[in-house]
Amino acid sequence: MPSTPKQLVLENGITIHNSGSEDVEAFRNSINEYPSLWTDTGFAEFPEKDWMPIPPKTDWEARIPGKAKVYPLGGKGPCPGERNV
Repeated sequence: MPSTPKQLVLENGITIHNSGSEDVEAFRNSINEYPSLWTDTGFAEFPEKDWMPIPPKTDWEARIPGKAKVYPLGGKGPCPGERNV
């Protein structure tokens, strides 16, 4: 993707939006100083003891809808091969 006046695409593929900002040069220097931070190496492996617990909201059960609404996907009448019961 080529650079435009409002965005800058670096050599490594990182796109900096609002490239007219004075912070762009500092951001670009940080990117170039630590290139390994910007390389996707897949999922990070952490021991389970370091996982962050995310507790559900106290009323999470009340937020589940009682019954899902079924939306028809076809035109009028039953789908081919479907029978009325």
